[in-house]
Amino acid sequence: MADFTLFSQGVTILLQNSLNNMFGQSLLFGLAGRLLFLFCFWVNWRNLARDNENSNGSQTWWKFGVKEACIVLVAMLNNWVAVFIFTYSVASAGNLLRATGVRTSRRRYAAAGVFLGIVTPIVGIATLFVIALIGNKLWWEFGMASAACAIAIPRRNIYEAWASVQAYFAHVQTNLWHRAPRWGKITFLLILAAAPVSIYGIFWGNIYAYSQEFIVPMRDGVRLRTRVYFPPAWNGTPRPVVMLRTPYNIETAASMSNVYRYTTQMGYITVLQDLRGCHGSEGVFPIFFSDANDGVDTVAWIMAQPWCSGKIATTGASAECANQICYQAEGPPGLVAAYLHAGPADLYNQWIYPGGCLRKSFMETWLPMVNSLGQYPILLNHALKDDYWQNVSLTMDSRYKNVNVRAVHVGGWYDCFAQGTVDSFYYYNYYGGSYAQGHQILVMGPWNHGGGVQPSATFPNDSVGFQFAQNAEQFILDESLGGKTQDWSTQPRVYYYVMGDNTSTDPLVNEWRTAMQWPVPGVAPEAWYFAPDGTLSNQVPSSAKNFSYLFDPSNPVQNAGGTTYLLHMGADDNAAVENGRSDILKFTTPVLTAPVEIVGGLNATLVISSNCTDTDFTAKLLDIYPDGRQIIVANGILKARYRDGFDPAHVSPMIPDNIYTLSIDMWSTAVRFVPGHRIQVSISSSDYPEFAVNDNTGGPVTATLGATYNIANNTLLCGYGATPSCIWFPRTA
Repeated sequence: MADFTLFSQGVTILLQNSLNNMFGQSLLFGLAGRLLFLFCFWVNWRNLARDNENSNGSQTWWKFGVKEACIVLVAMLNNWVAVFIFTYSVASAGNLLRATGVRTSRRRYAAAGVFLGIVTPIVGIATLFVIALIGNKLWWEFGMASAACAIAIPRRNIYEAWASVQAYFAHVQTNLWHRAPRWGKITFLLILAAAPVSIYGIFWGNIYAYSQEFIVPMRDGVRLRTRVYFPPAWNGTPRPVVMLRTPYNIETAASMSNVYRYTTQMGYITVLQDLRGCHGSEGVFPIFFSDANDGVDTVAWIMAQPWCSGKIATTGASAECANQICYQAEGPPGLVAAYLHAGPADLYNQWIYPGGCLRKSFMETWLPMVNSLGQYPILLNHALKDDYWQNVSLTMDSRYKNVNVRAVHVGGWYDCFAQGTVDSFYYYNYYGGSYAQGHQILVMGPWNHGGGVQPSATFPNDSVGFQFAQNAEQFILDESLGGKTQDWSTQPRVYYYVMGDNTSTDPLVNEWRTAMQWPVPGVAPEAWYFAPDGTLSNQVPSSAKNFSYLFDPSNPVQNAGGTTYLLHMGADDNAAVENGRSDILKFTTPVLTAPVEIVGGLNATLVISSNCTDTDFTAKLLDIYPDGRQIIVANGILKARYRDGFDPAHVSPMIPDNIYTLSIDMWSTAVRFVPGHRIQVSISSSDYPEFAVNDNTGGPVTATLGATYNIANNTLLCGYGATPSCIWFPRTA
């Protein structure tokens, strides 16, 4: 009985989707094309009648109407058919307009007709190719576009090709339709009327994944749009599920590509859901603060469905990754695997307030993309890491202990969430639940957010990492969802790319490596000190010196790459920014005669003082090329009053001119500085507009600089104290 119910449900879903397709875009395309054709036909007929050239005054208009209805019915078969008929109709309309213009000496009609006749087929063919590329699987869609091209190539132009198609249809109508018996015509029309459902149900349903849409209630009553995609030729038996929750609309091609990968190719059921307040879902999008609960509720809903086998994986990149971590840290039953691509493990430290400093450019670029600028004042009111941030943090209250999924963690050294990817791997792998521990895979490439690289410094074979990531995902899904026994003893836990000068002959630069743990074995933190003579050295300074500069918030240092979002992303050249400013302190090695390789987390220790109660300090690691390029490798920032912690209990304004020690987290990287290069660390107090400038007053964090601000006299003390100012390299060579 259960099998019959599932089968019936599958048939219902199939019919529902075929009807949605018929009366959705396909019908609109068909009607739009034929209405334009009918208008141009009427204009042409009216002029013919006016000129007494209409030799068919007794035309049977009902037959004409039946023909048009049949064409619209055919258009309802599917989107690619609708596009073909729309293109044919508009091109035919152009033919009629041109004929009318020539006959009546109206140049505008003739010009419009010629334009439609030439441009429309080109656009139509391109559209068919786009549909085929988005579908990424239907060979006959390419065939349809190719056939249209084949018709056009032997002709003088595409307009004539479409005119020949029109003539062919007229020939078919004259020689077949009018000669057919009445019973044949009626039978044909009945079959044609049933074709959209029958053809889709019998044939196309075995090619496409078909879907059913639900409105799923959350614990507070807010309902989220959720669409379930079933594999082609699904027989109703329960299957594992892959879930994607997104603020970017489940209708997008990016979301549908997941359906193709997981449902069409792998045979899993795919669930897509619009996050709260996004697109088809109710409520207000609270920037992931509800996703711990919403994710758990959605997993529970899936587990209760008869089509779910009881095993669920999740997937997604960026914001789609961020919301995964929120509810994976709740440990919902049934959730066993994940693909986590470029997301923060802690929303405060790795997205909105790194180092306690507002990520201004990121917020003001991304919030409008998700229609959530209204959340900006709320975020500004929570500039301290209080309990408000707990449900969007993996580490607060040790929430990582609840994680019980086996996951692939994918990111880039220049990604805006680089450290989030490393941290999620680390905490899942070493401190998660028993099923998660020891069964995580990390892939870190030389990429910025989105998987690209900065043209200022390219990295060979970087794309190999995406294959590593896909293979790792297949490895985990086959085990967690498919039940296959996997041999983890030979499976690398870490794939990482060691960056460097792509012109170097050093065989150990710009290569992919593997490791069984992170941090990689053999890493020994090594201090490189800021020397009184302005050099950078791993030798403890024998003397001390102070370096001071004036930080004017109205003239901040401009950002030039690093772990940014849509703002000079990645390995950008900082020469234009670094040169000619008096508010940047630079410490540089001599030209290297041997390679220096670092793999892991970076940290800068700064012994400082200031005449203000609060100010920011920044640290930037640069690779100085022989040709003068200054390529950013890593960067970090810290608000001085948060030097002891970001929660309210640890906020501590400075006493002017007192000496303090700061520790700036510069996140993680893997780079090999080759001989002939120099290493430079730059210290300053701003990185604008990636981070909002500090007004140096100790007042509330703001996104824009107000009329009241202080010019800070900031000092870096070198060679002073038990741990002099330095940068800590996770050195491997």
